[in-house]
Amino acid sequence: NDELFVEIRDVGINMEGIAHADGQTLFVPYTLPGERVKVRVINTKSKNFICKAVNIDLASVDRVEPICPYFGKCGGCDCMHIAYDKQLEYKHGVVKKTLSKMLGDVSVNECVPSPNYRYRNKMSLPIVSDGKDTIIGMYRVASHKIIGLKDCIISKDFVTKLIDATGEFIKKYHLKGYNEENGTGLLRHIVARSVDDQLLITLVATKLDVPHIDKFVDILAKRFDKFNLSVNLNDSRTNVIFGKEFKTIYGNSYVETSSHGITYPISAYSFMQVNDYMRDKIYDYVLSCVESSDNVVDAYSGAGLLTAMLSKKCKNCYGIEIIDSAVADANNLVKANGIDNVQNILGDCSVELPKLMQTLHGLTTLVLDPPRKGCSEVVLNSILGSKNIGKIIYISCNPATLARDLKILSDKFEIMSIQPFDMFPNTKHIETVVELKGKANE
Repeated sequence: NDELFVEIRDVGINMEGIAHADGQTLFVPYTLPGERVKVRVINTKSKNFICKAVNIDLASVDRVEPICPYFGKCGGCDCMHIAYDKQLEYKHGVVKKTLSKMLGDVSVNECVPSPNYRYRNKMSLPIVSDGKDTIIGMYRVASHKIIGLKDCIISKDFVTKLIDATGEFIKKYHLKGYNEENGTGLLRHIVARSVDDQLLITLVATKLDVPHIDKFVDILAKRFDKFNLSVNLNDSRTNVIFGKEFKTIYGNSYVETSSHGITYPISAYSFMQVNDYMRDKIYDYVLSCVESSDNVVDAYSGAGLLTAMLSKKCKNCYGIEIIDSAVADANNLVKANGIDNVQNILGDCSVELPKLMQTLHGLTTLVLDPPRKGCSEVVLNSILGSKNIGKIIYISCNPATLARDLKILSDKFEIMSIQPFDMFPNTKHIETVVELKGKANE
């Protein structure tokens, strides 16, 4: 609870301000370099202090007034107080500093900008009961408590009508939200995804037969022209949003859309990047790195969408994925689009990649799109042990694990370009695509 005045000197990887005092490092959320701030120490970790800004004595010229009334309370956004061009500059700096610590000074392209409001095509809103009222909203910063929302300005504009409709349904039929502490209540989440001109809506509940669900259809129909409604059963004491069982109430369980010459289905359960504009920018960039004569291996290929897109550009394409349902979806996608140059392989990338590389002839382009934890040591060693990988395209959502993996790969591969993309404006997150070339093939 000590209070002191500090000058913010830098920005951290979570877009928080960084200051120093008496040999200690202080992390101060919602502050900017150049600002003089009165802070209160709220937590200590070794020589790092977590602080709260009590008062900004001298504000940065890059500070803007957040247009969201919930900013700083809702945990959804981290940096809406920063002018957008400065957000891009800071994110570029995070990528550059993080990679340079591991690799020496590296050149990083300017961050590709995105529309910074109304970009999210999907929202998952908790519905909770505090004992008296049922609240629809988002979690508060660093907590499991809910702040009620009427809108979210980084979401596409369906969210306002969705919150209003769900609130009307709950109030009219006296339905209870979920209580996490004792596991009681009926409604847990309202989830919606906008695909083209349609909306996929899922009501997550502790039982499939939600009372008066037909009336919810009527309430939604007053606000939306094209929508689909399902109920998802989740009666587990867990913070996972979806259970395994869905029941279609109105419309269809999925909708079809197209991108880069591939038609594919999207359901409530499908993975799809939340920013349509930036997703297409990344796909464009990845495809531009591939030659028509290439054999391409798409490691961590998921449901095979990028694999299918790559197949339109290259000679032969191979997808590797460990989840059997995702591979089944990938095979259905290939069949539905009449693609004949793709082979989807079910298995662990660390096992299947070395086996596959032994069967391929000529130089191969490898696409890596791992989870946040990055590639396993076994996968990286198998890449280094292969003699016919000519190019790597590494897609990462975590600069720290990206830096670690690039350091290992730099033994045999040279970085050709590092391109950040602002997939999640007003948040701390950044997507990066790195193109590497085999040193022996220069």
